[in-house]
Amino acid sequence: MKNKIILGTIIGTFLIASAGCSNTKTLTCTSESQESGAKLTQQVLVTFDKNDTLSHVKITTKIDAEDDYADEMDEYEEMIKETVDSNEEEHIKISYRRNGNSLSQVMDYYVSDMSDEEKENNGFDDPDENSYDTLKENFEEQGYTCK
Repeated sequence: MKNKIILGTIIGTFLIASAGCSNTKTLTCTSESQESGAKLTQQVLVTFDKNDTLSHVKITTKIDAEDDYADEMDEYEEMIKETVDSNEEEHIKISYRRNGNSLSQVMDYYVSDMSDEEKENNGFDDPDENSYDTLKENFEEQGYTCK
Protein backbone atom coordinates (compact mmCIF):
# COMPACT_ATOMS: atom_id res chain seq x y z
CA MET A 1 0.00 0.00 0.00
CA LYS A 2 2.84 2.36 0.90
CA ASN A 3 4.47 1.72 -2.50
CA LYS A 4 1.24 2.64 -4.28
CA ILE A 5 1.04 5.94 -2.40
CA ILE A 6 4.66 6.78 -3.21
CA LEU A 7 4.20 5.78 -6.86
CA GLY A 8 0.99 7.84 -7.05
CA THR A 9 2.78 10.84 -5.56
CA ILE A 10 5.66 10.55 -8.03
CA ILE A 11 3.32 10.22 -11.02
CA GLY A 12 1.16 13.09 -9.78
CA THR A 13 4.21 15.31 -9.32
CA PHE A 14 5.46 14.43 -12.79
CA LEU A 15 2.08 15.21 -14.39
CA ILE A 16 1.82 18.56 -12.61
CA ALA A 17 5.39 19.48 -13.53
CA SER A 18 4.98 18.50 -17.17
CA ALA A 19 1.68 20.35 -17.44
CA GLY A 20 3.43 23.51 -16.33
CA CYS A 21 6.15 23.11 -18.95
CA SER A 22 3.94 23.77 -21.92
CA ASN A 23 5.76 25.97 -24.38
CA THR A 24 2.66 27.12 -26.20
CA LYS A 25 1.18 30.57 -25.89
CA THR A 26 -2.44 31.52 -26.50
CA LEU A 27 -4.21 34.75 -27.30
CA THR A 28 -7.92 34.95 -26.54
CA CYS A 29 -9.92 37.86 -27.94
CA THR A 30 -13.65 38.38 -27.50
CA SER A 31 -16.17 40.76 -28.95
CA GLU A 32 -19.83 41.32 -28.22
CA SER A 33 -22.26 43.55 -30.06
CA GLN A 34 -25.97 44.14 -30.23
CA GLU A 35 -27.44 44.46 -33.70
CA SER A 36 -31.08 45.15 -34.41
CA GLY A 37 -32.81 42.12 -32.94
CA ALA A 38 -29.71 40.02 -32.32
CA LYS A 39 -26.73 39.72 -30.02
CA LEU A 40 -23.47 38.71 -31.69
CA THR A 41 -20.64 37.21 -29.63
CA GLN A 42 -17.31 36.20 -31.10
CA GLN A 43 -14.27 34.59 -29.54
CA VAL A 44 -10.97 34.12 -31.33
CA LEU A 45 -8.48 31.73 -29.75
CA VAL A 46 -5.03 31.85 -31.34
CA THR A 47 -2.41 29.29 -30.35
CA PHE A 48 1.31 29.69 -30.94
CA ASP A 49 3.87 26.88 -30.78
CA LYS A 50 7.08 26.88 -28.76
CA ASN A 51 8.77 28.97 -31.49
CA ASP A 52 6.03 31.65 -31.24
CA THR A 53 4.73 30.57 -34.65
CA LEU A 54 0.99 30.65 -35.26
CA SER A 55 -0.22 27.05 -35.12
CA HIS A 56 -4.02 27.07 -34.64
CA VAL A 57 -6.89 29.55 -34.83
CA LYS A 58 -10.36 28.82 -33.50
CA ILE A 59 -13.15 31.31 -34.17
CA THR A 60 -16.43 30.80 -32.37
CA THR A 61 -19.36 32.99 -33.37
CA LYS A 62 -22.72 32.94 -31.62
CA ILE A 63 -25.86 34.76 -32.64
CA ASP A 64 -28.81 35.02 -30.29
CA ALA A 65 -31.80 36.47 -32.12
CA GLU A 66 -35.12 37.74 -30.87
CA ASP A 67 -38.21 35.74 -31.80
CA ASP A 68 -39.13 38.23 -34.54
CA TYR A 69 -36.00 37.24 -36.48
CA ALA A 70 -36.62 33.49 -36.85
CA ASP A 71 -36.82 33.77 -40.66
CA GLU A 72 -33.46 35.55 -40.82
CA MET A 73 -31.95 32.84 -38.59
CA ASP A 74 -33.26 30.19 -41.00
CA GLU A 75 -31.57 31.99 -43.90
CA TYR A 76 -28.33 32.44 -41.96
CA GLU A 77 -28.33 28.76 -40.97
CA GLU A 78 -28.79 27.77 -44.61
CA MET A 79 -25.86 30.00 -45.61
CA ILE A 80 -23.62 28.44 -42.95
CA LYS A 81 -24.73 24.94 -43.94
CA GLU A 82 -23.68 25.65 -47.53
CA THR A 83 -20.29 26.87 -46.28
CA VAL A 84 -19.82 23.71 -44.23
CA ASP A 85 -20.90 21.47 -47.11
CA SER A 86 -18.69 23.20 -49.68
CA ASN A 87 -15.56 23.33 -47.51
CA GLU A 88 -12.93 21.20 -49.20
CA GLU A 89 -9.90 22.39 -47.28
CA GLU A 90 -8.34 19.61 -45.28
CA HIS A 91 -6.92 21.87 -42.56
CA ILE A 92 -10.02 23.98 -41.99
CA LYS A 93 -12.92 22.51 -40.06
CA ILE A 94 -16.26 24.31 -39.92
CA SER A 95 -19.20 23.28 -37.80
CA TYR A 96 -22.38 24.83 -36.51
CA ARG A 97 -25.20 24.18 -34.10
CA ARG A 98 -28.66 25.68 -33.97
CA ASN A 99 -30.89 25.72 -30.93
CA GLY A 100 -34.05 27.73 -31.56
CA ASN A 101 -33.02 31.34 -32.14
CA SER A 102 -29.43 30.69 -31.14
CA LEU A 103 -26.86 29.73 -33.77
CA SER A 104 -23.19 28.94 -33.10
CA GLN A 105 -20.49 28.48 -35.70
CA VAL A 106 -16.96 27.21 -35.07
CA MET A 107 -14.10 27.53 -37.56
CA ASP A 108 -10.83 25.77 -36.80
CA TYR A 109 -7.74 26.62 -38.83
CA TYR A 110 -4.98 24.05 -38.29
CA VAL A 111 -2.25 26.38 -39.52
CA SER A 112 0.72 24.22 -38.51
CA ASP A 113 -0.59 21.46 -40.78
CA MET A 114 -1.14 23.74 -43.80
CA SER A 115 1.14 23.88 -46.80
CA ASP A 116 2.77 27.20 -47.67
CA GLU A 117 0.17 27.69 -50.41
CA GLU A 118 -2.70 27.03 -47.99
CA LYS A 119 -1.20 29.48 -45.51
CA GLU A 120 -0.94 32.11 -48.23
CA ASN A 121 -4.51 31.51 -49.42
CA ASN A 122 -5.84 31.92 -45.88
CA GLY A 123 -3.69 34.88 -44.83
CA PHE A 124 -1.37 33.00 -42.48
CA ASP A 125 1.83 33.32 -44.54
CA ASP A 126 3.37 36.46 -43.00
CA PRO A 127 4.97 35.71 -39.61
CA ASP A 128 5.16 39.42 -38.74
CA GLU A 129 1.43 39.98 -39.35
CA ASN A 130 0.59 36.80 -37.44
CA SER A 131 2.71 37.42 -34.37
CA TYR A 132 1.13 37.50 -30.91
CA ASP A 133 1.68 41.25 -30.48
CA THR A 134 0.49 42.24 -33.96
CA LEU A 135 -2.64 40.09 -33.79
CA LYS A 136 -3.46 41.37 -30.31
CA GLU A 137 -3.05 44.97 -31.45
CA ASN A 138 -5.18 44.40 -34.57
CA PHE A 139 -7.98 42.70 -32.64
CA GLU A 140 -8.02 45.40 -30.00
CA GLU A 141 -8.21 48.07 -32.71
CA GLN A 142 -11.34 46.28 -33.97
CA GLY A 143 -12.94 46.49 -30.52
CA TYR A 144 -12.06 43.06 -29.17
CA THR A 145 -10.95 42.51 -25.60
CA CYS A 146 -7.81 40.37 -25.53
CA LYS A 147 -5.95 38.50 -22.83
